Amino acid sequence: SHGRGVGLLGPLSVHVLDDYGMVYKEFTLGEEVKIVFTEHITGKARLSDAVMKVFPTPYTGTGSSHEYGVDDVFREITKYEEGQPLKAVDWRRTARENGELYVRRFDKQNRLRICLMLDYSHSNILGNPSLLDSIVAAASALASSVLERGDSITIIVPGDREGVAKATGLRDYFRLLTYLSTVTPVSSYRIVDYLENLHGFDAVFMLGRFANLDEASLRTVAERVRLYGGVLYILVPTLENVSGPLKALEVLEQARVQRLRTVYGHVYLVRQTDLLNYLVHLHRSLRMVT
Repeated sequence: SHGRGVGLLGPLSVHVLDDYGMVYKEFTLGEEVKIVFTEHITGKARLSDAVMKVFPTPYTGTGSSHEYGVDDVFREITKYEEGQPLKAVDWRRTARENGELYVRRFDKQNRLRICLMLDYSHSNILGNPSLLDSIVAAASALASSVLERGDSITIIVPGDREGVAKATGLRDYFRLLTYLSTVTPVSSYRIVDYLENLHGFDAVFMLGRFANLDEASLRTVAERVRLYGGVLYILVPTLENVSGPLKALEVLEQARVQRLRTVYGHVYLVRQTDLLNYLVHLHRSLRMVT
């Protein structure tokens, strides 16, 4: 079966990759090692028995020591000093270290500022579930993941009266969900009227068809985000199992996206069921290189 089997490796250099080709680590194996390949986790490869050297990469990751905590985002662990707030004490680590108090200190440099610009226009009310339903569901799930990792997220809905909702911690998540669930589909708007809202973010994700987005407007938005120090990704969701008139619409959408990509490369057509996976992967990739 594709993707399953047993192989032998070693001695050689092994790059550990994910499905998208991102390198996590490089291992040098000193002896022959049996590797089990499977589509589902049914066994555990014992790479550790043959690892002779581990070469660090520029990506962040997890760690366990007195100096660094265990998390997707490194947090510095320092010994407690008199006068520091007790709420900053890492009680789980303290309990493992013979009663010595350790304090977690969040590294602000590792905190990503994410912006989601969602297209709530009527052009996304297609399908069952609709594209808009898929957009909101993906945005809600991504917001939870972003906040759990210590990053901040801002949601912008062009055309809505309030227009902006911000969250810097999990305590804000319910308010964010409330906002997403109460916004109603909006009429037409000009994307260039919201450029000032894109200031101060490391990454801006635009989710939706953005049917009125032309090449000139896209060029303006991409340049403004770049000048602000961020990177722009546009994910255009498409329906599953389309036929008839909707199939013709999909062909036209593909042609439109191809034209937009001649102006800016990070414009992607994504099946509505894969939208969250794309967003999570992009967020993980950004975390690795910060």
